[in-house]
Amino acid sequence: MKNTRLIYLLILLFLLNSCRQEKGAEKKSSEKTETVVMGKLQDGQMMEVVLEEMGPREYIPVDTVGCGEEGEFHMAFSQQNTAFYVLRTGGSGYLTLLLEPGEELQVKGTYGQPASFELKGSPGSEQLVLLDAEHKRVLVELRALSARISEARSLDNYREIRLKLDQKLDSITTGFHYYSLNFIEENSASPVMLIALYNLYGRDFPVFDPETDFAIYLKVDSLLQLSHPKMDASRELHSQLMELRSSMNKNTASSSMAIGQFAPDFVSSRPDGTAMSLSGLRGKWVLLGYWASWSKPGREDAEVLRKVLEEYREANFTILQLSFDSEREDWTNAIEELGLDWYHLSDLQGWDSPVADLYQVERIPVYYLIDPTGRIASEGLEARELSNKLKQLLDK
Repeated sequence: MKNTRLIYLLILLFLLNSCRQEKGAEKKSSEKTETVVMGKLQDGQMMEVVLEEMGPREYIPVDTVGCGEEGEFHMAFSQQNTAFYVLRTGGSGYLTLLLEPGEELQVKGTYGQPASFELKGSPGSEQLVLLDAEHKRVLVELRALSARISEARSLDNYREIRLKLDQKLDSITTGFHYYSLNFIEENSASPVMLIALYNLYGRDFPVFDPETDFAIYLKVDSLLQLSHPKMDASRELHSQLMELRSSMNKNTASSSMAIGQFAPDFVSSRPDGTAMSLSGLRGKWVLLGYWASWSKPGREDAEVLRKVLEEYREANFTILQLSFDSEREDWTNAIEELGLDWYHLSDLQGWDSPVADLYQVERIPVYYLIDPTGRIASEGLEARELSNKLKQLLDK
């Protein structure tokens, strides 16, 4: 389908796109730091090792060195921004790396066999090795299943065999799907999660299908907007997803926002700068509200929210408000001034916040009630409806 092809194009663009960070723990654009990649490779005596950066449309040569008599090699280069690289050691295989400026990566393994490499000194690269190993293991299993299906075509009981093999295939892909979800959760502050998001089982067979897993794409987008908002790949992902979101005619959001469906998860920043996810409140009744300090109706709702929180606090109930402010001081001052004593989040991107698209927020203030299992119990509420709706649902 057209929409699917668009997201696959996005995947290919990312895999060729360098990742540049400019905020928080990222290096300032004016700074350059020496990064070192070194190691010792069995059977690598006098062989070449090549390091390339993933550029916007091509691999950019960084360094090529020859191994010593014992397979040792050493390369040092000036690095300005965090980026993805590939390390080639003969043959068609290569190792994908995520290097931070100033890291000293140590590599040990057998020349020409990237799967044997052990890494130390680069946390992002080490995580990519783990993901790559599991991905390759799954691909081997899937190829073996495909071969068994082909061999069984001439048998009389082909239908019966095919059914069992299809069930096995579903078990393998489902398992890796959840492995990838967990990988994204555990690496939610690192660009390595993009590799997990964009992995494929084969041509036109993604681990995360954009038509059924669109909320996952948007969640990763919100994480990147929080931790790497000025990174080239982050900007590209956001703009492409918004374009795709528009082309899908809001079908994904409308289907995912129905009462009884799980509320799309997202991650944003608290006033103190720490990250928090909607799913972190799982187990409670949550009133999820959207507002902004400049919204007069949003400010006027403060008294209503205080009353419902006081009335239902003992009923395992809490409030989470996400602000569409763009200035931190305006946002935090309003929280203090109005006495909004509950959870608050904002990525300070105004209406460009990924969450606005995720929940298709077209007006503020607006509220959603989410039950303890994470499902939407009521949507599109206004302040005047809150007390009756909470009494109806929570008293039950």
